[in-house]
Amino acid sequence: MDINNLRKYKDLYKSSEAMGAAKILRDYLNLGEDFPIPLSISHGVDMNQCPVAMDVNSVEPIHWSCNQSVHERASKVKPSVRLPHPWLMLKAKRPAKLGKGILVIGPPPGISNDLNLLNCLKRLDLDFSSCHLLLKFRGATDSSRDFWEENGIRVVTAGEWDNLFYDRLFSVIERYECVIGCTLSSAIFFAASIGKECRIIEDYTYSAYDVVNYLDNTDFGSDMARKFSILLKDGDQVAISTMALNVLGVDFIKDVNSLEHELLRAIEDIQCPVHFVVTNGEFERLIILWISKLFGRSGLIRYGFFSYFKARITMRVSIIKINEFDAWISGVNEKNCDIKEVKYVKNKTEPGWAVD
Repeated sequence: MDINNLRKYKDLYKSSEAMGAAKILRDYLNLGEDFPIPLSISHGVDMNQCPVAMDVNSVEPIHWSCNQSVHERASKVKPSVRLPHPWLMLKAKRPAKLGKGILVIGPPPGISNDLNLLNCLKRLDLDFSSCHLLLKFRGATDSSRDFWEENGIRVVTAGEWDNLFYDRLFSVIERYECVIGCTLSSAIFFAASIGKECRIIEDYTYSAYDVVNYLDNTDFGSDMARKFSILLKDGDQVAISTMALNVLGVDFIKDVNSLEHELLRAIEDIQCPVHFVVTNGEFERLIILWISKLFGRSGLIRYGFFSYFKARITMRVSIIKINEFDAWISGVNEKNCDIKEVKYVKNKTEPGWAVD
């Protein structure tokens, strides 16, 4: 498909723009700022923990696959292009500093989650003056910031998911020598890939809202996630770093011209400017595409008319209480995971927010 035609749909291509992946790719391949990036990409590290590639059902017509496993799963849904994770593109442009001190990757911020983590950190007998906490920018961030600083731990954050998010996160993580995770956060993969010592807290449990049918959408039997969790538990830093680099696509790093050629070839092969999840008639597709382009919203493309409005009325979410590392290593059981469903309430039961 002609690139000028794709520019008409640029406002719908939000997946890779959300955290700055598209900006990083444009800079890395020396593409213009107005070059559309019609790629969906996982908003989190894809560890084969989902039935299909993470976020593959976003409206972009091509999936950005960061390793061969993701490519094979994504290709069953729509065309896929093999490119290293944007984090590795940042790494290639700006070698990380050695850093000093400890960065703790925080959970969804909330009273019970923060208190549970504080108690775990006290059991580790850490020097809090050398520790900072990476605060996730969602939910009760102000009260969580106050809690940690009142307890002697300074808070840092990469902020919201705008097009400089990955740049800011890189600047945060590179300042530290050691990173401690209480969940299997993407930040641990990122930290390990730039040579940081990575450790985990094995006895931590948190509560949060998440998508409905959580266990149907998250496979805790994933060999990749389990292997990485075991490596973190055992503390083999060389193996941890090697696996993180492989998951993020170190094998896909090529010269700039080769990567640009692969991207442009995938774009040329596009048959439809968006990916329709729901099978609709040709006329309905044209109407949906016209409305979506007019308002710059992709919900109708993903769900169709009926399902879109039904979902907005009847939407439900899960409340999960989970010890993630135990679930990844031992499998989900009644001791490490409890789940129930509740009705979705905007700005209250948002997926990713803490439950208090």
